[in-house]
Amino acid sequence: MTCSLAEMKCVPCSGGIAALQGEQLDALVRQLGNGWTVVAEHHLQKEFRFTAH
Repeated sequence: MTCSLAEMKCVPCSGGIAALQGEQLDALVRQLGNGWTVVAEHHLQKEFRFTAH
């Protein structure tokens, strides 16, 4: 059974396992959509813009 990205646990953060890279990482970030990007194959980033009041 395949689970969504939102249901996954960050295993590399638990230690001793290499982080995802390349196509594996790209496939998961495509599930996020909506402007999320991966920075240096290390962390996620999204810019939020708000109107000035």
